[in-house]
Amino acid sequence: MEVEQVDYSSDISAIVAGGDSLSFAVAYVTKSGLDLIKAPLEMRLKNGTQVRILIDLRVGNTDPSALWDLLALQGRYASLLLRAYLPQGESILHSKLYIQSGSQHVAFVTGSANLSGPALQSSKEHGLKVTGQATDKPVADATAFFDALWNSPQAKPIDNETARLYETYAGRKRSAEQRADRKSRAAWRRLVAQLTNAIDKGLVWPSVDSAYFLGAITARGRLSPDDKKVEIKLGYNPSAYKNGEITVRDVSHRAINVLPTIPAVLSAKIKALLPTAVVNVTGFNIDVDLSGDQAAFDKLIEVFEPYLDCNEFRLPRQLATSDEAVVTEFVRGFAVASGLLTDHTSMPGDRDTGLPGQMVVWLRPKQSNSALFNELYHLIQRRLGITVYRHQRQDRDPHLKIRCEDFQEIGFGIDWWDELVEAGADYNFALFPQLPLMPIVP
Repeated sequence: MEVEQVDYSSDISAIVAGGDSLSFAVAYVTKSGLDLIKAPLEMRLKNGTQVRILIDLRVGNTDPSALWDLLALQGRYASLLLRAYLPQGESILHSKLYIQSGSQHVAFVTGSANLSGPALQSSKEHGLKVTGQATDKPVADATAFFDALWNSPQAKPIDNETARLYETYAGRKRSAEQRADRKSRAAWRRLVAQLTNAIDKGLVWPSVDSAYFLGAITARGRLSPDDKKVEIKLGYNPSAYKNGEITVRDVSHRAINVLPTIPAVLSAKIKALLPTAVVNVTGFNIDVDLSGDQAAFDKLIEVFEPYLDCNEFRLPRQLATSDEAVVTEFVRGFAVASGLLTDHTSMPGDRDTGLPGQMVVWLRPKQSNSALFNELYHLIQRRLGITVYRHQRQDRDPHLKIRCEDFQEIGFGIDWWDELVEAGADYNFALFPQLPLMPIVP
């Protein structure tokens, strides 16, 4: 008998490629994992190899698309058998067991990797590959373990109806988890930002400290080299809100009371960042006089060169090498300067439901700056992994739409505003619990 540390990137493929029969017991299967073995698996099935795959569907991590792919194979090849392990109580199937049985020997792999692309290719997984005779105790024990699971009353055949029910279950479970995860990830990002601020006492462009300021300038700012000033014109007006109220579900604020906090918060952040700057707020306009801090103004010119205002600004190139906390602060600053919370906005899939539109946050680059519009779209999707829908019309500023439940990962950093975003997320989850997520463009 031979025991060695497993190399998942090659050993699972070797298991699939040999033997007279295959038996897999895993907690879940993803599309990326199935795609890695699908071609050799189908070759084995064409040759009549018996393949048994046992999955715990109650865990809810199996990709419905992977399940449908397996059912399609089962429809073409009678030698493929699929069962769902559906235990009672708190018990789950947590095994990661891959057995290849032959007339001369049996090989099996067991360890930490489920049948997913990251587990088999890039994650730091650990496991063992054992090769021996069917009578060797470790081999016999592994085979008996699988057979006991496969033949237990909790192992049910998977058919199309099972897959349909699971698809609904997995969608609802994912929505609930995403709702909780977004809040925890947002809190974690804020904690990372605070830690970074505590460590980085110097003024670095962009850093977590400065990224918020840079985001606001990019959205609605202008640099004036002659007098060393920065002007930020925020796009808000209480008259834009019906009856002067900003309301989402049971959360309501008087616009005239809360909107002035936007320039107040932004100006306070600028003063903390640049203590020698003279900051004046007039309505929704913020003027930052940096004549007493030539180095800071020169750094801004360097960050935004060769452009001087938001009609031409591009994303600061330094963001390409900045970490996620910096990118998040930049987008937050951009949102504070140009964001808008809207209700009943039509999103992909809404028309099929017959329901009113969803609660979303709009980010509004200047209408003339289509290059910035596209750059911001890809920055949020690729660097933050947040789904964005873009909307461009000739008669108004273009805007990027982000569902409230997604925007919670960024947040405005202003209490009343984030309360409204949370209420919007609650609204969306209540009315649209099963809508598929929009794909993220690579």
